[in-house]
Amino acid sequence: MADIKSRLSEYLEKIQKELDKTMQFWLKYSHDDEYGGFFTCLGKDGKVYDDLKYVWLQGRQSRLSVNPCLRIDVSAYCQSIKKRSS
Repeated sequence: MADIKSRLSEYLEKIQKELDKTMQFWLKYSHDDEYGGFFTCLGKDGKVYDDLKYVWLQGRQSRLSVNPCLRIDVSAYCQSIKKRSS
């Protein structure tokens, strides 16, 4: 049983690191500072390869950006969101 808990803890840590990397990528590259909204067609290097902004993806990214702020205390993340929206 202890082995299972240990492995689950390792997986949870790995998932958290990947999620943090993913969120940092999207925070860094997806915002369109000129016209607003989010770019959704990004390469692995963060470069925009298509500037179409699909409406449902705008809503999805908005919700995903706010969701952590509603559930847990992630002050640095929430401050980043607030700076971009003002």
